[in-house]
Amino acid sequence: MSLKTNVSIPVNPFLARPFFLAGYINQLGYGTQNVFKWCRKAHLPEPVFEQLNQQFSVTIWRNWLTDQRLEEFDLNDRQRAAIQHLKSHRSTTNSEYQDLFRVAKRTASQDLQHLASLGLIEKEGTTGKGVFYRIAKGA
Repeated sequence: MSLKTNVSIPVNPFLARPFFLAGYINQLGYGTQNVFKWCRKAHLPEPVFEQLNQQFSVTIWRNWLTDQRLEEFDLNDRQRAAIQHLKSHRSTTNSEYQDLFRVAKRTASQDLQHLASLGLIEKEGTTGKGVFYRIAKGA
């Protein structure tokens, strides 16, 4: 789901009114936009909004790749820096990795493949310029 204007109609207006009066709701449709904004500010992946039959689900990903957690993996300095870069820039390509760390294509590919094999990042796309990498959404 991307950030866009949406219509918000409370399923149960009798429940929505007390939340409005208590200050938890200030206007309808405003909350989802804030969730996207807060996730971006915290360098987290975009939330996932899903309609499942008669239920509505929101998944907000946590920052599971803390410095302490990264110490558990056998990462070189470039790979640690790549994780930090991905936290703030959302995605990278092999070419960007090469430029960022001044390494050969083969080295960039090996580093990115190693991070993906550990489940720290995810590869999107299959081959060529359409391939990019982003932080895995949590373990």
